[in-house]
Amino acid sequence: MKTAIRRIGLFLFLALSAFGQSVISYIPQIADGGGWQTTIVVANTSSSAAFVSLSFRQETTAAATQDWNLAFQEGPNQSLSLTGGQTRFLHTLATDSATSVGWGEVIASGPGVAGVVAYAIFTQRIPARQDQDGTAAAAAGSARFLVPFDNSGGFITAVAVANPSSTGSINVNIQLDSGAISHGSLTLPDQGHAAFVLPDQFPETAGQRGLAEFYVTGAVRGTPSLSMLALRFNASGAFTTAPVYGQSGTPIIGVTQGGGAK
Repeated sequence: MKTAIRRIGLFLFLALSAFGQSVISYIPQIADGGGWQTTIVVANTSSSAAFVSLSFRQETTAAATQDWNLAFQEGPNQSLSLTGGQTRFLHTLATDSATSVGWGEVIASGPGVAGVVAYAIFTQRIPARQDQDGTAAAAAGSARFLVPFDNSGGFITAVAVANPSSTGSINVNIQLDSGAISHGSLTLPDQGHAAFVLPDQFPETAGQRGLAEFYVTGAVRGTPSLSMLALRFNASGAFTTAPVYGQSGTPIIGVTQGGGAK
């Protein structure tokens, strides 16, 4: 059934792509159940019609993913047709006791393709506490991301990483405020996904502020790219999304002015 739905969505996307060039963006984190709900907002900011194909990957084990027929309160919405100025809000069900996570792909096409924007709203509901919301825009992938972090004074930084088109090891360079530099890696399979609190994966960031650099140098299929977001939590558990910066060019952390590695 899931395969049939994806084939129908792909067929519609290919048919609608005849209207113009397609544009791909990614939502690096989807969370549903266990107190979490994700709302996906897709808007057409142009005056021309546009078409959007949504697909999702659910994390399973060891950062691998599988096709995810993500259900919405509004019903099946994997293929959207948007008139000029139209916006659609899609709410995950948020009924399961366990949390499912993964990532999403947004493919826009049609005459209004340049005006299609999308973002995700992450809502956490905990009894006896006000609901907490954070938002993150869908964005193109990048081969390198810079992620400022703050794990000091009761704050903690969490990140989500999706690996839409590259495979193997993701290199990670970290520079603390003190100037100390460390190097590590993160392994994600093709189309893989991981979400973690930064000090759990990289203990040297515990209690520290600084900058983390994630990058890939090769790919099995397509252009090497990652998709990332960061969340900043305070001591009460309230959170907000924090900016991450997709970059081109070579890594900057641990490189001297002359271009050599430290």
